[in-house]
Amino acid sequence: MNTKKLRIYTYIGAMFMAGYASIPAYVNSSFLSQFLGEKGIGWLYAIISLITIGLMLIAPKLIKRFGNKNILICLVSLSILSVIPLAYPTLKVIHTLTAFSIYIVLGYLTRYALDVYLENISEDKGTGLIRGLYMTFYNLAWLFSPLLAAYLVSQGNYNSVYGLAGLILIPLLLISIFGLKENPPAHTSGSPEVWAGNGIVWQEIKY
Repeated sequence: MNTKKLRIYTYIGAMFMAGYASIPAYVNSSFLSQFLGEKGIGWLYAIISLITIGLMLIAPKLIKRFGNKNILICLVSLSILSVIPLAYPTLKVIHTLTAFSIYIVLGYLTRYALDVYLENISEDKGTGLIRGLYMTFYNLAWLFSPLLAAYLVSQGNYNSVYGLAGLILIPLLLISIFGLKENPPAHTSGSPEVWAGNGIVWQEIKY
């Protein structure tokens, strides 16, 4: 399979990944406000960020050892499973908050793994165009997410929003298994990937 087709699969995968992250993004704070006050929400996000950064530090070693495709498949699978508890409103508060934290952390890591995969199959001379197309597909999902999230909340509750987020990732899982092929990481020292990953976390937190 040529790299052009791999990049197309990655672009499409990015759009589904964005849907997973963006649809609940507009209701996360309202969802958490059912269980925590404003300060509690802030502390929860701070803890999530620290956990994510810690995992980013070891991510390059894991990718080097197990392969980026395998890591991506594992992360997408876990991401789908992580939203199942959030789709049920009868959980205890501690279980709901734990599931929510796992959902957020896995979202960061999955996007990071997808971003590293794109880097591996990108040519230096075409990086600008490749990244531009990648972000175009990614931002398309963010464009329509507010309307979809608002509609789902108006029809039921927050749980349906997270349920849909999990369903949206199923095509990305299929793409990861059948559409992508294994590529070694472009960098193995750890530094470029870690800083790139931390940048991703910061961009997501700003939303």
